Amino acid sequence: MKKLFPQFVSGVLASQILGLIGLLVMATYGGQNGCWTWVNELFNTRGYESCGDLGGVVGLVVGAIFGVMIIHKRKKSLNKFIVAVVTILALILPVGLPLFSFLRDQNFESVYLFDLVKFWFVIFSPALVVGLVWNWKQIAKNWGKF
Repeated sequence: MKKLFPQFVSGVLASQILGLIGLLVMATYGGQNGCWTWVNELFNTRGYESCGDLGGVVGLVVGAIFGVMIIHKRKKSLNKFIVAVVTILALILPVGLPLFSFLRDQNFESVYLFDLVKFWFVIFSPALVVGLVWNWKQIAKNWGKF
């Protein structure tokens, strides 16, 4: 139960990294070769856009699974410094990108609250869901202690 937050943070960081890699790799593939028909229809776009979206979504989910699994399988306790560094790295994209958008335009008209919430949901939800599913037995066993 003590590893739940580090698993979440590791899942967020790994999903960001693999999501970006998946987006770039699949967008390159889709730009060169076109994308599959079912992917074009799924995302309602063509070529590099639909393949990039597919790669990003798959990368987010696989990254969350990979990040949570790394911390879950670790036998030794985690160094607090490493957890702090990974937490800062995991929050750079979700906090830094909207902040950069605000500083670039110097007004809040470009940063819509609903879009910001959707962005945070996409970034954080795969790691949260994978972490909760991975640890459901521990959570259910300790539910009355909260």
